[in-house]
Amino acid sequence: MKKILIISLLLNFAGIATGLFIMNKLGGFSYIKYKMANRGVGAAYEHRSDYFNRLPNGNQEIIFLGDSITEGGEWSELFANPNVKNRGINGDGIEGVMRRLEEVVSSKPKKIFLMIGLNSLINHRPPKIGALHRELVEEIMKRSPETTLYLQSILPINELVRKTMVTNQDVIAINDNIKKTAVDFGLEYIDLHSIFKDQNGRLKIEFTSDGIHLNGAAYMHWKNAIIDKVN
Repeated sequence: MKKILIISLLLNFAGIATGLFIMNKLGGFSYIKYKMANRGVGAAYEHRSDYFNRLPNGNQEIIFLGDSITEGGEWSELFANPNVKNRGINGDGIEGVMRRLEEVVSSKPKKIFLMIGLNSLINHRPPKIGALHRELVEEIMKRSPETTLYLQSILPINELVRKTMVTNQDVIAINDNIKKTAVDFGLEYIDLHSIFKDQNGRLKIEFTSDGIHLNGAAYMHWKNAIIDKVN
């Protein structure tokens, strides 16, 4: 019994030591305190958001708004158009976009291509995400009524490449809500999900290396699907 107790204590000590080591590698207690004071977002998020706030507004802006999937696209180069702006931030969710919306709509953009919702599954279920997405859409329309707003579906994932808490059933449920919002507000819904999925409903393997994020071929595929709406 004493031997078991000693082994248990050693394992607990090893677990605590491992946790402290990982915490230190991630920035230590000061960084954790920073994240707690800043709604759980990291410095990279805050830096990118601050950068956007300092950029000058342009005329006839066409904005791609979303999370890391949007951030990964070199949109102005893809469309050979300097008016096309990237407002994607890695790790962002619907509530994050709502908080930084003023910078997005301040230029009264000509068009906004919105794709958001996947990261919100960390904290919410699809019905709540649908409600939050609807509120975001309403807010964009209220603050910039002359902007043409496109609601893009979120993309499937491929859990065979990398395990994730997200399921494609949740993705479909979110997209159903986004599509309903588009119908209710007379907006155009762009179904990218259908052209990115394979026969089993997963993100096509040729479009990803990690099961979630996109490679160059995927962004070219995305561009070709919406080029007539951008131009």
